[in-house]
Amino acid sequence: VAIQSLSGSEAIVFHERCGNPVGWAWGYMEYADTFLLDTFGLVPTHRRRGIYTQFIKQFLRYLTEVGYEKVTVYTHANNRAMLIANLKAGFSIVGMDNSENRGFMIKLAYHLHEDRRNDFYQTFRILPE
Repeated sequence: VAIQSLSGSEAIVFHERCGNPVGWAWGYMEYADTFLLDTFGLVPTHRRRGIYTQFIKQFLRYLTEVGYEKVTVYTHANNRAMLIANLKAGFSIVGMDNSENRGFMIKLAYHLHEDRRNDFYQTFRILPE
C-alpha cells in the first residue's frame, strides 16, 4: 500500500507482492473535521478477500491520529457488498443522495471518537431503552 497525502487528500494504491496494482482509494477533507472517502475499488479478482475490511480499520486509526472527528462515505444503493462492509465497520446510515452523475447513493458516517459515537447513537436511536 502506498499512501500519498496531497493537502487534505489521500491517494492510496493497493499492490500485489509482485508490484501489480490491484486497487485504489481516494478521499479528501470534506470539512475541517470530516474526511470523505470518495472512491474505493479493487480489480474483480481481488474482491471479497477482506481487503476493504482490513484497509478501513487501519485507515480509520490513521484519520484519528491526524485529527479528524468523522469519516463519511457514499455507496451506491445497489452495492450491497460495500454497504454491508461499511455497516460492519461501524458506519451508520445518515442520508441519501440522488444525482445525475452518480445515481442513487447512501451516505454513511463514522464518528472517530467513542464519546461522539455514543452521542450520535443516543440522539438518533429508534427504540427507547
